Amino acid sequence: MKDDISQEAKEALANLSKRKARDRLVRDGAGSRDAIQRRVLAFAKERKLPPAEYAKLMHKRILTGNLIPFCQKHGVSAEWLLCGDLKALQKMTRERKEETKSAASTDEHCKLLLETWGKLNRELRTAMVLYLNTQC
Repeated sequence: MKDDISQEAKEALANLSKRKARDRLVRDGAGSRDAIQRRVLAFAKERKLPPAEYAKLMHKRILTGNLIPFCQKHGVSAEWLLCGDLKALQKMTRERKEETKSAASTDEHCKLLLETWGKLNRELRTAMVLYLNTQC
């Protein structure tokens, strides 16, 4: 008997756990209109969004044409918003933290560059500007 299982069997096992998790969310009512609206309101409160930004998601029926642009604009996971998928929430949160760190890192680099630039004498700064204008 082989100890190795096929790739297809591995995928089936992985899909089984995902399906069980989704079934549990469905059974608990995570996809209900009220649950979706609670997540929308929580997200809007956290990001301090004005009511006009999410008003179309608070109707009796949430239209895809309103949902997709909202998710893209605000970087929210549609899986979390509609289904309550916590893995999607975790991924969304992780990506937001990485973006924030990246932006902070860029700000630090700019600040350091400006400090260094200020320490250079006038002739050297003039020479660097001329070089950049001719080479870039």
